[in-house]
Amino acid sequence: FYDEIRTTDYINSLRFQSQSILALLTKNDFYDYYYCRGFQFELNLSYGQLRFLRRDEFIRPNRLNIYFKSEQHLNALKNTDFSIFNSSKAFRDNPLIREGNLNAIGLELNYYYHPLRRFEDIGFQIGVEVSNPNLINSDFDYTRIYTGLILRTNTFALSKLDIGIKAGKSFGKLPPQRFFSLESSISGISAQRAFRGMNLKEFYGNEYWSLSFEHNFGEIIPGILRIPNIAEFGIEFITYANIGWSNFTNVADFVENSSFNYNSTENTADKYYYEVGLGLNKLLLFFRVDITARLSQLSSPKFFFTITTANF
Repeated sequence: FYDEIRTTDYINSLRFQSQSILALLTKNDFYDYYYCRGFQFELNLSYGQLRFLRRDEFIRPNRLNIYFKSEQHLNALKNTDFSIFNSSKAFRDNPLIREGNLNAIGLELNYYYHPLRRFEDIGFQIGVEVSNPNLINSDFDYTRIYTGLILRTNTFALSKLDIGIKAGKSFGKLPPQRFFSLESSISGISAQRAFRGMNLKEFYGNEYWSLSFEHNFGEIIPGILRIPNIAEFGIEFITYANIGWSNFTNVADFVENSSFNYNSTENTADKYYYEVGLGLNKLLLFFRVDITARLSQLSSPKFFFTITTANF
């Protein structure tokens, strides 16, 4: 049983502590919040050798999770405008959800996949959540399907190509607390395969897909250029391109009548979001920096500098 404030994005909720610090310092808050009270039964099956995830947490790379949840969802209102810096700046609006009692069954299969780590050269995830008042007593009626794929392949002797694919689609009246959103960087800090030039929660949808391509040239570029004291530390040169799309279909009526600006890429002149960039990986062994050019929804390219953990 639980009674908690919940975020709308599982991947970002894994970084809750660091996000709380950013919100306290600068009012940059990535999450959309709502109150959740209820319980969940789970059956978890996993196999494979334990792999390091983060800090002192280890998981098995292959996991099957089957669950039933019964929750009451309530709106979470903004309670403060305090921050140490940027006192004149307002927090980003927290969108209202569709309140009610949610009963749902779900399944998620992960094969050498986790959003925070690459375990093997190929891994994938597929999940589905169903809430149907005709089957279980629920105030919501939807089916939500999502999937992800990570693929790595060698290109030249010292280089490799990483491809990441994520997608989701819903059927029925998906509530806003289950909307998909394209993941962005925040305060110059980015997760791997996030859109580095996108504004916070800029694009939502009840269906979406995103593609990321990263070509790691290895240490060949610093080696050829003979930059003193760089090649010997194993710093790698990366080029990348990211593209994303989102859209609202069977929930367009709720989006149009909402006071919150639920924008999708399909509503823009470009129809898609896309960016390209250059990166240096394994700076001081553990860090990566990127210069990204955003090419869509703008009259001229805009450049962004971000930092993230190194790719291995």
